[in-house]
Formats: sequence, structure tokens, C-alpha cells
Amino acid sequence: MTEAERTARQQRREQAFMLRLAEHFNQAVEEGRDITDEPPAEVLRLTCLLEHNAADQQHARQWGYWAEELRLATEAQALDAALRHEAWKEALCTNYGRLMGRKLAAYCIEPGMTLEMVAAAFGAPGPGGMTVPLDAPELCVLRYGSPHTATVIELRHGVVTRAQVGAVGFPEYVYDWPDVSGS
Repeated sequence: MTEAERTARQQRREQAFMLRLAEHFNQAVEEGRDITDEPPAEVLRLTCLLEHNAADQQHARQWGYWAEELRLATEAQALDAALRHEAWKEALCTNYGRLMGRKLAAYCIEPGMTLEMVAAAFGAPGPGGMTVPLDAPELCVLRYGSPHTATVIELRHGVVTRAQVGAVGFPEYVYDWPDVSGS
């Protein structure tokens, strides 16, 4: 396929998604469902694109277009990863409420969040990433990342009291880059 054919196919896919989204919305209204409980449009778009991709892969396989089938399979993997990420974000919103779920999906940690919320967003800390000081067993410190650039979260009794978001540390001096321009 040429790039023009791929672009035209992508435009047809987007039009098909818009029609499906309108049908989904109309069906939800007719059935009296709460629209805020419906899957986000991005989830529906990715699902629709994956279905079209599967049909295109089958067509490419049928006609022996192996390079196109491989390209479509790679595209399908990227779409599937994006769909899983969107589903994860939606699960956070379902479990913790829309506002808190969006914060967690954006890795925003603030005082008052629970250990469960932190684990849902960041996962379990790596080896050596969790400490519980012996003198204060109600205190727990989580570290995500390297010692110099880590995000450090302090919890007391399972609730975030302080969070320091990691940043890339640069040396205080400026590198003396060689002149490659030839002048």
C-alpha cells in the first residue's frame, strides 16, 4: 500500500469510529443509561481500530502481502498497549473516583492518599525501595527509581504525609562540548 492509500484507510477508520460512537451514545440514551458510566471515547476508538486492523491483517494474509501484514501486526501491538493503558486508567477511575483516578493515572501523589492508591499508580517498589524504620514502625518510606533521582513517598499509618517527586539531577558544571562544525 502507498502512503496515500494508508491515509485514506485511516480516514475511513476514523469515520467508522465516529459512527460507532454516535450509535453507542444513542443506544445509551435510549436505554436510559448514565453516560458518565460508559467507557471513554478513547477506549471505543482503540477497540474499533483494533477490529479494523484485524480485518486488514486477514486481507493482507489472504493476498500474500507479508510486509503489510507485519506492519499491521506491529501497529496492532501498539494499539493493544494503548488500549490496556486506557483500561488501566479507567480502572483507577472506577476504583477511586473520577478525580482521584485521573490524579493517580498521571502519577500525581498528594497527602491523604493511601498505600493502596500509591501501589495502584506506581506498583510495588523495587528491591530496597521500601523502608520501615525500627524506631517508628508506623512510618513507611517508599522509593521509586535510583537513589539520586527517586520519587520518595512517606506514609504514616498507611496514609501519604509527604511526597517528593523525582527529578533528573544534572551536575552543577556545564559540559565543554567539542566543536564539530569545523570552524
